[in-house]
Amino acid sequence: MIQKAYQPILKDLISVFAREFTIELDSLYVYGSVAKGNAVVGQSDLDICVVFKHNIQSLDQKIAEIKRSLIVRYPYIPKIDVDVGYLKDVLDEKNKKRWGAWLKFFVPIFMGEI
Repeated sequence: MIQKAYQPILKDLISVFAREFTIELDSLYVYGSVAKGNAVVGQSDLDICVVFKHNIQSLDQKIAEIKRSLIVRYPYIPKIDVDVGYLKDVLDEKNKKRWGAWLKFFVPIFMGEI
């Protein structure tokens, strides 16, 4: 269960990604200590995985801007790590062990197509 302290940033995170990547966003997952419910406020980083439907120009720059703005609004989060995947890679049979196993252990916070 997600700890109460982290619920506002996760709601905000979902909202920002849904707004910025309306068409491209497939799904968003949180993992690590925040997902496990044992994060330490002010110490634990926020780990997320975002799956997009296709490649996006200037993606790294857009994600960096989102991370900066969230850290300013939620200073108790020292760092946000964002892992990016693309739907075609996630669904590719040869990546099934990697992606299938990885996503199995995440807590989806934005319901997507996967």
